[in-house]
Amino acid sequence: GFWNVIFGKYLYANDGVNIIRIDLSAAQAKEEVIVADAVGFIDGQHIYYVDQKTNHLYRCKMDGSEPRLLVEHPVLPASLNFDDEYFYYRLFDGMPVDQGEGCHDIYRILKADPSKIDKIATLPDPAYTVYTVPGTGKIFVTSCVLSNGEDNDLYVMNTDGSALTRVEIPDY
Repeated sequence: GFWNVIFGKYLYANDGVNIIRIDLSAAQAKEEVIVADAVGFIDGQHIYYVDQKTNHLYRCKMDGSEPRLLVEHPVLPASLNFDDEYFYYRLFDGMPVDQGEGCHDIYRILKADPSKIDKIATLPDPAYTVYTVPGTGKIFVTSCVLSNGEDNDLYVMNTDGSALTRVEIPDY
């Protein structure tokens, strides 16, 4: 699995097809599918996931109950991340990932009120992965390796999208 986390007595993971959990206190470890046909992140309160059939973004309780559609537009699973207050992502209109509507834009959802969605930044390059750094008020975003072969770049910004800056990484 990947994006593995432990909350309470459960290990949560993505197994490539489903979001699963394992009761670590059980005499026999057994995988339990919490959300089928999905990939996502668990923040300890909710599971935020992309349905692999529609690529729409959902949120449910930690046991998989009460799924709620958050974004009725395809979302790039590689772009998902969160901090204490927000959940971040970019849109996805299919392959190649460096093309299509919204591929340059970073959005955030207020976790306390998921109906509040803001487009916080538009990068000069197509966005790929969002990284959060707790306690810094910053997020980092890598751009896609472009279909024309150009390398990806790294950007840093405040969590509200302000002060967008390309990070210069020296060659070694």
